[in-house]
Amino acid sequence: MGKGSYGVFDEAMEAALERAIQKAIPVDNEQVGYIGNEPVFLLCQYLKGIDLPKSAGVKGLKPFIGQWYELSKEKLIDEEGCPMTFGQVWAQVVEVWDKVKYSKGNALETAKIRAGKARYEIPELNWCDDEKMLYLARVCYELSRPDGVFFMSGYDAGEILGKDQKTGRAFLKMLQSEGVIRCTKVGNRHKASEYLYIGTPVFHTESTEGQQQKVQKMIEDMMRAKTQRNK
Repeated sequence: MGKGSYGVFDEAMEAALERAIQKAIPVDNEQVGYIGNEPVFLLCQYLKGIDLPKSAGVKGLKPFIGQWYELSKEKLIDEEGCPMTFGQVWAQVVEVWDKVKYSKGNALETAKIRAGKARYEIPELNWCDDEKMLYLARVCYELSRPDGVFFMSGYDAGEILGKDQKTGRAFLKMLQSEGVIRCTKVGNRHKASEYLYIGTPVFHTESTEGQQQKVQKMIEDMMRAKTQRNK
């Protein structure tokens, strides 16, 4: 997958970061608080809820912090009651980043990223040629790790498919009928349904390049062994 518009992370990761930013925009004075760094702390919690690459440092997030600042600056006031500059916000981010020990739950975003990079097949769906449907199934699998239980709403499923909530619900029912997942607790308007992943273990595939490397190594090992025998 290619790099996103900022050239730092891939497109899926950038999309997850942008969704985290939207969730962290302060909406009322209570959310802003009295200390002055509550909005920044919340932002860092959401950003840390994403499965960022281990090599990614806070510096690489600077463009996204800037994006959040532009969307939030009307609510960002310093201790003296003055509008905060981006420099002040960035300084707060750098200061609190390592202090954030508990991220905001963002399991779905992490599952989307992992599913987008996945190189395995869902055995029950080997007949399916709809990439979005297969992507939804992989998201369900990633969410279910490690104990098989996960939560998913029709709205989230629809969003993953690029469709509406009704279509999302229909696809989740299809995955149930195919024996991929089972609904264990029906949700409501405020809570997603609980599911159990019941499909057979996923079938991991290797890239053509990876297969060629294995074949080449096998040939080299055979030639080396033959050379040793002829000595």
